[in-house]
Formats: sequence, structure tokens, C-alpha cells
Amino acid sequence: MSGLIEGLPDAVALRCLARVPFYLYPKLELVSRSWKAVIRSTELFKARQEVGSAEELLCVCAFDPENLWQMYDPLRDLWITLPVLPSKIRHLAHFGAVSTGGKLFVLGGGSDAVDPSTGDQDGSFATNEVWSYDPIMRRWDQRASMILPRAMFACCVLKGKIIVAGGFTSCRKSISQAEMYDPEKDVWITIPDLHRTHNSACTGLVIGGKLHVLHKGLSTVQVLDHVGSGWTVEDYSWLQGPMAVVQGDLYVMSHGLIFKQEKEVRKVVVSASEFRRRIGFAMTGLRDEIYVIGGVIGPDRFNWDIKPMSDVDVLTELGREVVSMEDTGIEECEHDNNETNINDKPEEDTQFEESEQNNKDVEVAPALISVHPTQNSVAVAVGSDLRVFNLLEDCAVNLVDGSAGASHSDSIRAIRYGANGKLFVSAGDDKLVKVWSTESWRCISTVCSEKRVSAVAIGNDGLHVCFADKFGVVWVVDLPVDGSEAPLNKKAVPLLAHYCSIITSLEFSPDGRFIISADRDFKIRVTVFPKKPLDGAHEIQSFCLGHTEFVSCLAFICTPECSQGILVSGGGDSTVRMWDIISGSLLDTCDVGAKAGHLKTDASEANYSTITDICTIPDCTLIAVAFQSLQGIMLLSCDLQSQTLSVAKLVSIVGESFIPTSLGSSISGGLLWMVTGASKLHGSDVSSLSGVKVISGFKKSSPDSLDQEAVVLEDNEIPGGSKLLEKLQGSISIDEKVFLAAAEAVKTAMCNLLIKKQYSVEKREFRKRTRNDKKVKQ
Repeated sequence: MSGLIEGLPDAVALRCLARVPFYLYPKLELVSRSWKAVIRSTELFKARQEVGSAEELLCVCAFDPENLWQMYDPLRDLWITLPVLPSKIRHLAHFGAVSTGGKLFVLGGGSDAVDPSTGDQDGSFATNEVWSYDPIMRRWDQRASMILPRAMFACCVLKGKIIVAGGFTSCRKSISQAEMYDPEKDVWITIPDLHRTHNSACTGLVIGGKLHVLHKGLSTVQVLDHVGSGWTVEDYSWLQGPMAVVQGDLYVMSHGLIFKQEKEVRKVVVSASEFRRRIGFAMTGLRDEIYVIGGVIGPDRFNWDIKPMSDVDVLTELGREVVSMEDTGIEECEHDNNETNINDKPEEDTQFEESEQNNKDVEVAPALISVHPTQNSVAVAVGSDLRVFNLLEDCAVNLVDGSAGASHSDSIRAIRYGANGKLFVSAGDDKLVKVWSTESWRCISTVCSEKRVSAVAIGNDGLHVCFADKFGVVWVVDLPVDGSEAPLNKKAVPLLAHYCSIITSLEFSPDGRFIISADRDFKIRVTVFPKKPLDGAHEIQSFCLGHTEFVSCLAFICTPECSQGILVSGGGDSTVRMWDIISGSLLDTCDVGAKAGHLKTDASEANYSTITDICTIPDCTLIAVAFQSLQGIMLLSCDLQSQTLSVAKLVSIVGESFIPTSLGSSISGGLLWMVTGASKLHGSDVSSLSGVKVISGFKKSSPDSLDQEAVVLEDNEIPGGSKLLEKLQGSISIDEKVFLAAAEAVKTAMCNLLIKKQYSVEKREFRKRTRNDKKVKQ
């Protein structure tokens, strides 16, 4: 390495070459043999580190052509194509990729092509091979193989060593083993295993000098400070979605927004709504920016085309730039940065405020009904009014609540009897969850929620009450074992989370082993209910995926022959679906909207007849279904042997405008109770109204047939008669036109609540300024 630059010592010449941009090195090699030797030497790499000229480059693997890597120079907007990765595995996917010591490392993974005979990816779902790319030598080298083959695993660099943990060795087996690689010695060693594994992909992040391993679907994070101390389990309740670490801070993309996520606090930093339809993309941090790379758009319900993306989007807190992999010119998008005096109110706020107020005026809540397990009493909720009738004593119930004023100050969104009938729970938009004793109808506990409550459930043993809020968190409260009616001052603790998705329904499995939650993002989650619920529920049994619109309701078919029960669900896609909760597999689907003739031929969202409620008839395999626009109910029959659903009967309420909003039944009685109505009706003289109907004909003597015709009882035939109707309806008779208006208002309100909205930037900013969902101090 003598005489690099005439008149300069080689040490000085080396530092001069170290300051030359990396992309020019291939040209510098052509100057002379001595220059080529120094350009490819480790001394030059060390010199670049010393003089501070080391560059951060973004490495991207393209799916097509296969195993092709590129490096992006963000300072010069330049793409550099690398030699093809010489792995024998075609279309390598689900691998780990990290950089350390100035080299790129590609670890594990497998082929993305499925072998139909085995179900494995091209016969190689997971490999243990390791490759490194040296940008100075411009070549790939095979390094020592991992101890275990793995795919979909966590892979990070911690203190100069590469650590891999978790993942899958085959498409059917997840692992908890972890190992560490020393790049200088080219040696792998085992390190302590993860505390738990899960049947889902995992990822790794280094934050604050610690390795964090996250499994998809779990709220817990497993943390490694250093190898000797092993892993610790923390429950940070982080949002789920693509993640990136930028200058030591964690950022998460969720529901079209970028959140800055700390341990238990998050805040929105920038909108990313254009990525809501893009899937399969990569997200990473580089310098002080977030890069969103590639992916595909589609398919969705209205568009079956798949459009591959070659874009690289650069997101910052102040703006956004777009870079195309094919066209390296940077296109700068418009970005408005308006400042408003804190004491002034922008003119557009007034317009948005009027719009928001109109929305609040028509924010109706459907009437709800719940029946005591042995039909001792019936409860109806409409608006903030909770009405209960005692069937045993044939009289209305007076609720006893120690709090001043009405029991609830805003619309009730969920009511539920416990399995043994000793407890009753009501909750709603006033962020209060009230637990009642059904013996005295005294409120024994009032729990404050941080957000509006959307669903409730009571444990089969009566020891825990769970409720879900509109932010997607399920909370749990423990109750006294002795069944005491003494007032309780309880504070809820988080049990699990659906991460910013409104939870629409909660159910415990008949054996009490699982808690099932459904949300507006089309998914149903089956979670193992822990022995110590106050410590959180961290084990997901399965996800039931198949609905193409929000899931609105859940119920269990439970017979003596099937004590574990079979889950059924209804949704905004007009279907009732039957599930195996252990595996999450879909057993059958019944398109009740199409069978009832309530779907039009076009595919617009508004033409779907949403399932508003489903109710299983105890000790038989009949399912009652209520959905929008149907004046009555549909009865489905479930064949447990063939695991199929079929339409048994359509029960119409002739001559009346009665579209049920909620259904209820009891273990005894052979009756199906229905309610229709709503609260906060805009433009009506009646603020809240409800109507009650009952269908008979469900006897244990013929539980699976309708030999005894299902009949809509007349008002004077309903248990409790006019007394019950006057209590639950508020009046014995109500104008049918009002009920039609209520049904239409409920339909509109459900769409507004559960179908996701796209807001303009201006309206989103206004909603931020006027939001009123701050945490309630307890």
C-alpha cells in the first residue's frame, strides 16, 4: 500500500480516500492495483469509522427477480444492485436480516413456494443457513449455520452479537429456543430460551440497549438485557402493526396512523392513511426518518386485482417524500403546516363543530333485552333507562343505586345476566359499569371505565366481570367469593387488547376456559382465560377469521352432547358463521341476507343487511337471527354431526313494523324474547322507545324441530301481560311509524359506529382538538 497519492504519506492518503463517498469506490478501483487493494481492505473500513464518514445504506430484498438485493443511498438518492444471493432456496422469504461490522447478514427463512404434497414451502419451510454480504469486497459468503433451522423469527444485533429467538421450524411447529452468533469468530452458541412461545410469527427490536421480542397477537413483550440475566416478560400493551425504531424511539403504524409508542403511552405523530390498503410492506428506521418499502395493494371485496408496489415512502414528523425504486427521482408532496393562535378559533372549526354536533344528535342506541337464565325476570335497556320486570312476583322492579341521580347518565350499550342468574351487569356511554344483585336489585359495584363501554361478560363462576371499551381493550374486575351485596369499590385492570379496534361482543365459552372477543376489524379472538385474570390474559388459543365486514354478535350452541359448545357469529356481511374455537377453523357459513332476499344485486356496502343479534335456544340446536330490514327473525338449524347450518324457518311478525334490535332466551320457558326500539331519535317527540314481542314453540320435548309451530304471542299471552309491557315499553301501545323510524336510525347508527370512516386532514385535526375521552381519575 505504498505510494497511493504522490507526495502524501500512505496514512494521510488512506484518510483522504476514506472521505470519498462509498458509491464511487468501484470507479476508484480502476485507478491502479494499489488503489484497488486499499479500497477492498479492512483498513479503509476502519478509517471511515475514525473520520466519521461511514454511511447508512438501506438494504432491500426484491421478491421478483428472486433473491435480488439492492442498497439505497438516501443522501444521493441512488440505488446500487448487489450480486444475486447464491442460496439454493428459490424465493427466500420469512428470513432475518441485520447488519453489523459493516456487513449485511441474511439468516434462515425458507421458500415462499408451497409444496402441495407436504404443505411446506417448496419442501423447505425453514433453513439454518447464514449468508453475509461484504460491500467492500462486493461478494456473498456463507457463514456458520444456525443450530436450529427457523423462519418468522426475531433477529437483532445486541452489543455486536446477532441474536435469534423463537419462530417456526416447520409450518406446524413453533419454538422458544434462542441462540447467539459471534461474527468475528463465526460461531453460534445457545442462550436461555424464551419464557413462552406462540403459534404466530415474532419480531425483534432493540430499544434502550435491550432486545424486545414480540409475538403477533400477544400484548406481552419478552426482554433481554444481557445473555446472563435471561429473559423477562413485560406487558406494555403496545399497539400491533408494522414497527420501526428511530433514534431509540419506537414507532408503530396502526389504522392509517403512525404512533410514537412508549411503555404505556402513545401519541399520533403523522398520518399514514395511504397505506391502509397496502399489505406485505416493510417498515424500518433510517437516520431520523421512517421508510415504508414495497408491498402490494389489494385484493379487497370490490377489487380482486393485486398491484405490486415498488415505492419507498419516507415519513417524518414534518413531511413526507416519495421515492420510486424504478425512478430514482424524488417527488416531494405538498404539505401544509398551519399554525393557529391558542386563543383563537379557526373559522373552519365552526363548520366542523356543527357537523360533529349533528352527528351527536343522531347518535342513537338500540334497545337491548336480556332474560334471566331461569326466566325469573326480564330486563330492557333503552337509552339511559334500565327497566326490569320480575316474572316470579309479577311486578316491576325498583332499582336501588347508592349514587345520586339516575343509574346511568348516557345510553346503555350492553346488559347481561350471569350464568347462575345471581348477577346482572349494565354499561354504556357514560363510562360506568354497574354490577347488580338480582335478589335485591341493588347496585353492588360501580366501575369507572376510561372509554365508552361496548360489551360486557360475566364469568361462569360469577367471580369476574369483563367489559370492553371502544379503544379495543378488555378489562376485568374481580367480585367477592361469598356473593356479598356490600358495596364494592373496585378498579378494573386490563385483561387483553384488540389495539384500537372497537370490540363489539364478549362471550365466555360454556366451560369457562376461554373468553371470546369480536371486533369491527372482521376478526374473532379466542383467548385462554387465565387462573389469575388480574395478571392479564397472554395466551391466544386461536383467531376465527372469515367475516368480510365487522363482527356484530357472538353466541354458543351448547347441548348435553356438546358441552364445550360451538361458536356462532353474525356480522355486517349478512352471514352467520360457525366455528371450532380450538383451531379457529370455519365450519360453515350461512348467508342469511341472501336467503331472506334482502340483498340487492349490486355490491355497495349499504346494501348489506347487518346481523344485529343472534340467540341460541338452550338445550337445542336452533339459532334465532335478527337482521336489519327483516320484520321478524330467521331460525337456523345446526347439524352437529355434519357441522352445517341450514335455514329452518322464517318467522314474520305480520301486520306490525317490528324489526328486532336484540334477542334473549332462558334455559326454561321455551320462549324467545325480542325487543325493538332506540334512544335519541332525531326529530321525534319520543326520545326513547321500545317494543317487546315473544315467540313460543321451543319445547325440550322437540328441541331440534318445529313440530310445535313457532308462534308470535299476542300481548295478553306474554308472561306478565300488560304490566310487563307497560314497564318494559313505557307504554302498552306505540305508533308503528315511530318504530320504523327507530329501525332506520339504528341501521344508520350501526354503520356510523362500525364501518370505518375516512376523514380529511382538516377534520382529523379538528377531532383531535375537540375529543373528550381523557382518562377518568379514580
